[in-house]
Amino acid sequence: MERLEYVHAQVPKINTMQAIMIDHNEVLWKDRLGKSVKKSSLQELGTLEALAVENTLFARDGRVGINTSIPSQEFSVKAKGHEIVITHQEGSGFIGTYTHEAFSIGTDNTARLTCKPTGEIVIHDKLGIGVKNPVEDLEVAGNIKFAGKIFAAGDGVPTAGTYTTGSIVWNNQPTLGQPVGWICIKGGQPGTWRAFAIVT
Repeated sequence: MERLEYVHAQVPKINTMQAIMIDHNEVLWKDRLGKSVKKSSLQELGTLEALAVENTLFARDGRVGINTSIPSQEFSVKAKGHEIVITHQEGSGFIGTYTHEAFSIGTDNTARLTCKPTGEIVIHDKLGIGVKNPVEDLEVAGNIKFAGKIFAAGDGVPTAGTYTTGSIVWNNQPTLGQPVGWICIKGGQPGTWRAFAIVT
């Protein structure tokens, strides 16, 4: 059919010169729904250039904002004037605040770890490194390094590895007449060691 003739419709007024309009209200354009359409049963839609839900959702140009129409990063949630973002920076994924306030991670609606805007990290409970269920404030399954010195546990003087002066190996099985541990008096591989604090 090459020609469609308008015969009759039960509407006050209809105009089909540029868009289908009913009573001066836009209903349908060639490439879009009219502004007067508030409800639809569309089942399929092409690629949207932008999406905006008033006071709730914004999506455009590779960015999504919740409660903000100007997201600062690829994904942004704004609440009570503060903006939380998810993005990629300096070679790694990033999640945190875009504005100058602390960011917390938690469970049961309770903060367990807080990053302050000044850079300090506060852990609100016990911390286990290589330990699944720590019972002390800090538990480490392995050596630790403090002020450039290694603190470890073992059965004797190290025979391998690099140690600095002042590093300590605590005796795994201290008994009468045995040292509490060994201290490195000259750094090296593995350095020079002496026993200290004999158990009496």
